[in-house]
Amino acid sequence: MPGQETRRSPAEVTVGVAGQRQHSGSPFEPGQTIDNFEIVRVLGRGGMGEVFLARDTKLGRRAALKVVRPEHLGSDRSIADFLNEARLTAKFSHPNIITIHAVGEHRGFPYVALEYLDGHDLKERLAEGQLGYQQALRIALAITSALSEAHRHGVLHLDLKPANVFLPIDGRVRVMDFGLAKTIKPSEAAGSGEPAAAASDTDPAGATEAWGTPNYTAPEQWMRRPTSAATDIWALGVMLFELCTHRVPYRQASVMEKGRAICSNGPAPGVSEQANVPAELSDLIARCLEKEPGKRPPADEVRDGLEDLLEERRERLSIEESPFRGLLPYTQRHAGMFFGRGSELAAFVERIRLHPVLAVVGGAGVGKTSFVRAGV
Repeated sequence: MPGQETRRSPAEVTVGVAGQRQHSGSPFEPGQTIDNFEIVRVLGRGGMGEVFLARDTKLGRRAALKVVRPEHLGSDRSIADFLNEARLTAKFSHPNIITIHAVGEHRGFPYVALEYLDGHDLKERLAEGQLGYQQALRIALAITSALSEAHRHGVLHLDLKPANVFLPIDGRVRVMDFGLAKTIKPSEAAGSGEPAAAASDTDPAGATEAWGTPNYTAPEQWMRRPTSAATDIWALGVMLFELCTHRVPYRQASVMEKGRAICSNGPAPGVSEQANVPAELSDLIARCLEKEPGKRPPADEVRDGLEDLLEERRERLSIEESPFRGLLPYTQRHAGMFFGRGSELAAFVERIRLHPVLAVVGGAGVGKTSFVRAGV
């Protein structure tokens, strides 16, 4: 579900100090109407907030209403952070970034209305089992496209992880939860970022309070050094590694041990040969996991590399397929009978949102015409 909660450092969640605003309870309950949103049910609760399924009574559509829990509304900073996340997310109009419908306030409680997504997040999907290579590439490409768009607007996500990537049933991957995001000059995000000093093998500063999630936290975050677009690229590299191998590169038991390993001078673990990953992808992941931020590629370059790999995969599969001859193609009136091409349809719909013209290629008789007429 959209709007899942982000783990923050203890300093960011200490609110409700004496003399500041206090709230005894949330007015957001099933059956109530907040402005033009009728609360249906709770979708989820986290440490910082709650997400409700709501019905927009004016537009007749579903929405996900995200609100801050009462105990975290004691300070002006908490409200400012909450609204800042909404403003940053509203900067984008991209098919792979969650959309904000509205922002409002009810009885002192600010809320954000997000598009409602039916499906599950990438963390849940990975828990079910390893993804196929082509599916992993498509998901990775969608995440990277979203990251490229964010960096183009001068926004760093800074908490990229599978739990913040949603896989809706419409097949269009969404990146969400910009709760830890910050802005920089777009020109600074064009590259991989200003090189930071080389990581040391000393204990990471404040390892138990690291921003984000330890598995996806970059060395410069552990060391409390300046973040940049390259910080997001590190997290992307970890996710690419995980999509290909079904595990993260650093698997130390304790947070402190993990932080020391990530901040060490040694190179990040490589993708195993058993993962059956092409050398080009393995090299791309290794570049994303460079310890020095200045050596990591920008999001645009990673996106282009993934697009090339996906295109090569499609071309190879089209050559290997054996066509069934003598069958007439389906037409639009056969759409109800068309099945078995769910992943291809999802990929096509996702790409056509970015490119107005797409070529459907394949060997003779594999179903190109049926795919376009009955499937799409």
